[in-house]
Amino acid sequence: MATGEPRVSAVFAAAARHLHATADAERPVHDDAHALALSGLAGDHAARAWVEGADRPAVARVCAYYALRQRVFEECLVAALQDGVEQVVILHAGLDSFGLRHPRIVERLAWFEVDAADTQSWKRERIEILGLESPSIRYVAWDGAEPPLGEALARQGFDLGVCTCVSWLGATPLLAPEAASQTLRWFLQLPAGSELVFDVLIDDRSLSADEAALGRVYAEAAAAGGTPWVSSYAPGELEEQLFAMGFQEVERLGPEMAERYYLGQPAAITPVAVWQVVRVRVG
Repeated sequence: MATGEPRVSAVFAAAARHLHATADAERPVHDDAHALALSGLAGDHAARAWVEGADRPAVARVCAYYALRQRVFEECLVAALQDGVEQVVILHAGLDSFGLRHPRIVERLAWFEVDAADTQSWKRERIEILGLESPSIRYVAWDGAEPPLGEALARQGFDLGVCTCVSWLGATPLLAPEAASQTLRWFLQLPAGSELVFDVLIDDRSLSADEAALGRVYAEAAAAGGTPWVSSYAPGELEEQLFAMGFQEVERLGPEMAERYYLGQPAAITPVAVWQVVRVRVG
């Protein structure tokens, strides 16, 4: 990532969400009306070129996954609002647009978006250029190292004693297991009822040959973009680790469970197995 530019993975995710909603599906899994504009890409052709790269396979399935993970978090958030959640944290926020699409929800909450300073600066500049506003969002510049996450959030008014809904998408493949565990331990300090939605890269040994090959292609692309993947997890073992840490509820959305989100999709758009969404709850 060059100075002053967003993470490559953030632009990829926004482009993928846009393409799924506008080009690949008649009934999109999730519709992000601001994704393309925030990315700074000049239209559908540029977005397609960004995502497809050098003829990467299964592009429509990959784009649908990026839409899926966003929808799962947003559904979790809506349910949490009914249960009285008062804070939201979007870790590794990238070009997340929920606060722009639903400003009235955001203004009711303490809403924090956390990412590297360059990515946040890019997003805020794009918001200004587009004539949009995000006055209720508290931007927390954090590079994943120092100060600790809890301290960085506290400086912006985060209250560790308040029930919180957290999104942490696209991050764990970039982190060594111990670094990921540090964030999970931070989350476990939150009150009972707090929920976290994140996703993981699945270990090759747990995948079919085709899915493992798909993962390797996109891993090479991530490395070329400056964000190499360093961690993957085996289903079953992941759940055991999370329960051992102290989580009371753990749900992993494997391909079979994800199928309900794909009703009405073209036959070629099926759930991927190489990335999977996980929801955990405190208490």
